[in-house]
Amino acid sequence: MSKLQPDGTLVKALGQAWRWQRMLDAGVYSSITQSSKPSQAKSCVSRIPRFALLTPDIVEAILAGGVDQAGILQRLERPLPMDWAEHWSLIGSTPPAPT
Repeated sequence: MSKLQPDGTLVKALGQAWRWQRMLDAGVYSSITQSSKPSQAKSCVSRIPRFALLTPDIVEAILAGGVDQAGILQRLERPLPMDWAEHWSLIGSTPPAPT
């Protein structure tokens, strides 16, 4: 049996989102666009911060490699629902069974 591996692109996106959020919270930047590099695509700059708002169980699943990661970045182009229970349906997956 092979061990699940996290997707490097999604892990990098999580890290970038948390970094940007810390900078915004600290007042280093007043907007995400100020904190991004000029070479970064506008769609990336608008999508990546949403990773900082994902439910903790989705973040854990991404880091564990347990989420269907194909297309997750595109799905996060849509606004996140306020209800955390709806985040799983947005990313096109279901929550893992409790252990």
